[in-house]
Amino acid sequence: GGQKAGTDILVVRRTSSQPTTGALTATKVYLQATGCKTELEQHKDFVVDLGTNAGTFARTKKGCATASDIYELETRIYYVSNETIPTLRLITISGTSSTNEPLVEGIEDMRVEYGRDNVGSDGMADEFRKCLSTADPCAAADWANMAAVRVHLLARNIASGVGYTDTKTYTLGAGNVVGPFNDHLKRHAYTAVVR
Repeated sequence: GGQKAGTDILVVRRTSSQPTTGALTATKVYLQATGCKTELEQHKDFVVDLGTNAGTFARTKKGCATASDIYELETRIYYVSNETIPTLRLITISGTSSTNEPLVEGIEDMRVEYGRDNVGSDGMADEFRKCLSTADPCAAADWANMAAVRVHLLARNIASGVGYTDTKTYTLGAGNVVGPFNDHLKRHAYTAVVR
């Protein structure tokens, strides 16, 4: 299903944890970083390009003699679906192909806040913000200092509970209060911070 209205989407762009072996796929994007002091001094830290341009991947490891590993760039999109049973889903994009798979049924809401390091550049989040375009916009300098993500999830049972009515409210980050739902499904709110 599509995205449930009012919920957030989290997009994570990263390299694969395993180096690419064999020929590069023409339509995929890859990254190669250097470990060579000479290349670093020339500000040739890394290269990002399509597999069709395999010749651009010429960075070397420490010692400057052996080619550095090449890693595929991946995009992962997490969202709450608007299916009959709301589900946390994952879209994985690689080159021109994608997959959409269910992760956890019963995830009813997801809200994301970004933690900015604004005191002493110590790598610790000092404040969490939504970075919404109108209510709380974040500039390039803000994004450059983001050190963490705080994810709030609201999970509900798949089946109704006899004799139970959910009259609670749930806080999913600053300014995000949902409920009461006044239905017969038990819910739990979870929060995690990822640096």
